[in-house]
Formats: sequence, C-alpha cells, structure tokens
Amino acid sequence: MSNRTTTAKPYEAGAGDQQSEKYVPPENQRPNWNVNLASYAETPAVQERTDVRGAGCEIVEPPVEMRKRDGSIVKLEGGFVTEVKKGENSQSIEYQRDASNKVKLDAAGAPLVEKITTRMNGQESVIDLSGSTQDDDLKALASRIQVVQKGDNIGNVMIASDDGKRVSTMHSDFTNTTHEILEVGGKSVSRLESAIKADGSIVEYKYADDSQPTRATQIIERYQTAMGGQVVQISDRVGDTEKFVTNTQGTDKTTWRKNVQIMDDGNLAYQEIVTNFMVGPREYSSADLATAREDFKKIAARHGVFKGNENTIEAWMNKFEARQKRFADKGWKAASHDDIAECYRNMSRVFTDEPRGNAKRVTHGERRLAVETEMMELADPVKYINQGPVGTCALNSVEDTLAQRRPQDLTRWLREALTTGCVTSRGTMKNGQKRVVELGANQIKYQPTYHRTYSNQLFQFAAMATLGYKSNGGNYPGTTNDQMEYVRTMATGQKMAIHDTWTGGRYRKESLIRQLKNGSVGYIVPGHAMAIDDYDPKTDRFLVNNWWGGSGDGWYSARRLMLG
Repeated sequence: MSNRTTTAKPYEAGAGDQQSEKYVPPENQRPNWNVNLASYAETPAVQERTDVRGAGCEIVEPPVEMRKRDGSIVKLEGGFVTEVKKGENSQSIEYQRDASNKVKLDAAGAPLVEKITTRMNGQESVIDLSGSTQDDDLKALASRIQVVQKGDNIGNVMIASDDGKRVSTMHSDFTNTTHEILEVGGKSVSRLESAIKADGSIVEYKYADDSQPTRATQIIERYQTAMGGQVVQISDRVGDTEKFVTNTQGTDKTTWRKNVQIMDDGNLAYQEIVTNFMVGPREYSSADLATAREDFKKIAARHGVFKGNENTIEAWMNKFEARQKRFADKGWKAASHDDIAECYRNMSRVFTDEPRGNAKRVTHGERRLAVETEMMELADPVKYINQGPVGTCALNSVEDTLAQRRPQDLTRWLREALTTGCVTSRGTMKNGQKRVVELGANQIKYQPTYHRTYSNQLFQFAAMATLGYKSNGGNYPGTTNDQMEYVRTMATGQKMAIHDTWTGGRYRKESLIRQLKNGSVGYIVPGHAMAIDDYDPKTDRFLVNNWWGGSGDGWYSARRLMLG
C-alpha cells in the first residue's frame, strides 16, 4: 500500500463506477529552443488556433476566452491570442495587417506582431513596431518576437536576442524568464538563467560544471519583504548528488533539499529532508467564548472581512457554531466552546500578529480573503472545501476532518501560515520540540484556481510542505494512506479513520457509523479520495464530500458506498 498514491480524479460514489477527467500536469522538461523559436510553440494542444498559411488572415471569428491552469485568462480572436490577463496584470497584442485588414503571417504561418502593451504592478510598457520599415531595427525585432498560439504555453510572448543566444519569455502568469541557448554535442539546448515573478521576486541559476552545462550548481532566490527588507536564499548543489544545501543570508538557518526540479516557468519544486514526528500532548487553553467571539467580529469588520459588515460576519459565525451544536446534540464529537473560542482567536491573530518570514509577502487583501474563505469553510465544509486542478484529493480529506470536528487546528495552521510562514505540529518530536515546517515562497501567496479558495490552498500547500514538497502542486504525485495519517497527526496529534475500497476491502455500515461519532472518515476509491461526514438514520444515507465544486457531493446509500 505504501507505493500506491491517491490522485485527483472526479468521482461520484456508487455502483463502483468511476468518472474520470484527464489531468495533464505542467511540462517539466525545458524546451529545446532554437533561434526562430518554432519548436517551443509545438506543445500538446490546449486550444487550437485557426489553421492559417499564406500571406494573411482576416480575423472574423467571435472572440473566445479560455482559462489556463495557472489562473490566467487568454483571449483569442480569430484563433489568435490578443490578450492575457491574470489579476490586475494584463498584456494586449496587436498584429500587423495588410491593406485588406488581414493579419500578416511569416513564412511559417505565425502572425507578425505590431504592438505589445504590458500593464504589470501598476506600470505600463509598450513595444510598438508600427513604424518599422523593410530594413530598420524594428523590422528585425519583429522577426524575433513570437506569441505562442496553442498548446500549454498559449499566451506566452517570447523575444530572442540579436544573436539568438538568449530568449526572454513573458509567461501567461506574468513570470518573466530568460533562457540561454547553448551548443552541446552539436545540438542547440537551453538552460534557464533567471526568473522574475509577478511579485518582484527573482531566482537566478548558476552553472559551474562545464562537463554538465545544463545542470545548475547554485540557485539564488531573492525577494522583498512587506517591511521593505530583502531576503536572499542560496542553494548549493552537494558534489555530484541531487541534494542542495540552502542558507538564508543574515541568519544561521540551513535546510536541505532533494529531488530539485527547475521548471521552464522558473518555479522550483523540491523536497526538504524532514525528521520523524511523534504524537505529543494536547495543548488547549481555556477562553471565554463570548469575549473571543465579540473580539473577532470587531477585528474582522475593521479589516474588511465581508466588506466590514458585522451582521454578515456574525451570520457565518452562527452557521459554524450551529453545525458544531448539531454534532454535539447527536452525542458525537464536536468542537467545545473553548475550541470555538480558539478558532476565533486564531483568525483574529491573522490581522493582529506581526508577520515573519515568508508571511511578510502576504498582502492585507490576501489576509482578509483567507479569513473570509476560512469562515465559509467552517460554516459549510461540503460546499467550500474544493480541490482545483492539483492532485490533493487525499489532503482534502484531511482538511475536511479538521473543518468538520477539529476547527481549532485548521484555523491554527491558517494563522501560523499567514503570520510566520510556517506550520507546527500539535504535538512534539522525540526531542520534546514541535516540528516546524516552512511553506515555500510559491505556496504562501494566493493562486486563484477554479473553485479552490485561499483557505483551501493554504491548507493543501501546508500539508504538502509537511510531506517535504515545496512546489505549488502542479507536479504533486498524490498521497498514500500513511501520508494522510501523518498530515492529520501533524495537525491534530491524532490519526484519522480511513475506509479504503481501492484494495478491494469492504466495510460494514455499523462500523462506519461508529467511526463517524469521532470525526469524518476518509473514503478511498480507485484513483480518488473523498470524505464521509455524516449519517442520517431517517433516510439511512451518508453525506459525502467530493471536492469538485459540488459535483458528487451529497447523500448516498450504504449500497452505493459499497458498504456491507
């Protein structure tokens, strides 16, 4: 069982039937650039543009918008990319046209760019080629610009240097990368030199081993904190191994990385070498619920949660508390008044604690959004815990068990992530210390993805970080049962109940009902993990949370859940 991973596939429980949705992870291989950039455009198609060849093409089809996995929106007119947007950043593209208003194409059928306007972080820059002549520099620049019109990289804008030795790419998520073109063994290959993210952080890659010129030997990460300081992390490859040792300048902090992958878009994915964890004691503290409740309502309103409307804030609080009371009235385990008070204190501290580490990168608007979506998640986990395009279905099961019955731990991780950039274990390790896990720079910031909220994202990425993964999920391989239990133990000090039908096991209805008294149960079918949250004896049905924006959520019979 330890080798089997649970990946993200939508599933509606019942009769053993599985629905599948093809999930294509981001490409991990760097493209084999050449001077005319043609090879980079030939990636697996996401949306084909109109097939055009010849002197020109008139745009006559209605505009189409498509959403990419990185959260950006690409607008196509007549099959050509004319705009890319992500958040407040945007890039518009105009093409050269002939006297008949047809888009001019080069010999390979690619549209010729006339003007590119980029609006990023409140600044605007323009590349205007409208005044180019047959022989001037602008004409030469036009021949070195290419907009990727199809495939996973659709919307990327690439500009080659005069000598063709470097290619600068503005990706659709507004990361700008520079690749160097090398001749290795008579072939042109590329290596990533630098990446500048939309938030201004910079990653540089150094190559000191001439025998392996495309294998980075040092990675330098720089970013500005919210307080104006600069953080620099330097990772050096250890000999000829795949391990890196990372030092943070100005501190004595040293970490180790393994399985480092450098993505073409400049993102880093790696695992940290972690230590064993042992369950420790509970550490709840008493608090007056009425005071914690009133304090949170005032603080949340002052910081713009639900537009500062105290009545709306209180309505979500009431819904959260009513759900806990319903569990308690059934005689099932539920959050106590002290636990609920701890939830409100945790969410208040998101605004009142001084941020440290990577948490300094989180904006006030993101903190407001995280608390807002956490309240919605606590009030209605089935509706508001969702997965998005990342293979974290098993980790969603853990998140659900916390939101349903242990909200004090879910909000604690939210508070820790947004104020310290780390999450800690509920218990202690063998040395008596808590385990502290740092979220990566690309895990802490909000990344809009389909139905997944910011609070969903923070928990899922924090859970991935506890397992040693520092990526933003695109290459996440899935989760074993042992890893699910490990994350639950990290967050709560307790393991979770799991019903795994993937291996052919069958479970009895009475056993599941007994387990539900203590909390939600992870429910695993071939290729997917869900959670069973509740049981209604009047209808003899179980409540299933499936993560896919409402698809598959609902009440199911024991037969459809394959219970004996």
